[in-house]
Amino acid sequence: MNILSNDISEWGESLESFKPEYTAIKVWNLTQLYCLSGRKTTLLIDNFEPIEDLKYCLYSPAEKRYYLKTYPSDIPLWLIMFYNPNGSWDSYDTFLNSLRARIEDKNVYILLTQKQIDDTTSMLIRLYKSHFNGTGKVPYKTYLKLLDQSLRLENYKSYGANLTGFKTVCKQFEDRINELWNSCLKN
Repeated sequence: MNILSNDISEWGESLESFKPEYTAIKVWNLTQLYCLSGRKTTLLIDNFEPIEDLKYCLYSPAEKRYYLKTYPSDIPLWLIMFYNPNGSWDSYDTFLNSLRARIEDKNVYILLTQKQIDDTTSMLIRLYKSHFNGTGKVPYKTYLKLLDQSLRLENYKSYGANLTGFKTVCKQFEDRINELWNSCLKN
């Protein structure tokens, strides 16, 4: 690893600076920072935790540097998924708003160790086995879409039970989820 530092921060001049210890993956979805806890296979919000000892880097276009950061292990997935930036929330406001903005600007990369990659691969294999007979692996991008839709359905069910069209909206979510599961068989 070829990391530079000063009293305030650590950085690399390119993503190659973090090799061979880390593999950089562009973040396009906040759920990429989380994994299923233990050997669970149900895509429910309470079954997720931040990836252990997760490092990430923030690209600064002005300085052309990749700043090394550690993702906080105390931010639950529900907070990052359904965060309401209305100014009345707690101290996570600044961090989450900044992280979301940088992700939208395509300037965030997670840095995974080989163990974290192996754990993610095992999780994707477990998910496949829990849903289908046989062996296979849920593609990573499909998993992220499944996770997003499943968590949004779970959240909608918790607050939308008395809304007009509740059953229709739930059916639309369920249809999208089934389409995503079925796409796993085609790969």
